[in-house]
This record gives sequence, C-alpha cells and structure tokens, in this order.
Amino acid sequence: MEIRLLGEVEVRKTTASGDLVAVDPGPLRQRLIIASLALTPGVPVSQETLIDRIWDEQPPSGARAALYTYVSKLRKVLGSRALVRRRGGYVLAVDADRDDLRVDADGR
Repeated sequence: MEIRLLGEVEVRKTTASGDLVAVDPGPLRQRLIIASLALTPGVPVSQETLIDRIWDEQPPSGARAALYTYVSKLRKVLGSRALVRRRGGYVLAVDADRDDLRVDADGR
C-alpha cells in the first residue's frame, strides 16, 4: 500500500498481480484520519488526538461515534490489518517508507 500525503490524500493498494491501484479513501474526515495516522506509522494515535485533528475547533457531541464510523469505513477500504486499534489509540500498520512524504524527504 502507498499513501500520498503531499497534495490531496491518496491511497494505492497492491493487487494480487502486484500492480498499484488507486482506491477512494472517502470524504475529507476519513482522509484526515489517514493523514494523521500516516505521519507516525506504527505509533498509536489516541482517539482524542484524532478528534482534535478532525474537528479543529469544536468537535460535535457525537464526535467519538463519528470517529468509530469513519474508522470502520476506512478498514473496509484499507483492510482490517492496515488500520488497527492498539493500547493508546489507532495505528496505521503499513511500511514507514511507503508514503510520499518520507520518499521525497529521503530523495527516493
């Protein structure tokens, strides 16, 4: 899987034949979750941090329930093994070097 963070958030998944194909990560708030998790792959990001990042100023009263819904939808797009819940929060379990932010910074 590749995640593109520079510009609009994009996700590309590897097919059985090894090709990368673009998948729709969904609406803005789902893309914000992916971007937030991709900044620190393999490191848990708390629900509170995600809520703060998604609803900048004033989260709605149902923010936690909405977060669960977004995560559930993202698991269908990314795969249940790619977005997991661990102690301390949610984790994007992908290779740390498979996003354009690190690739561009490393010059690869």
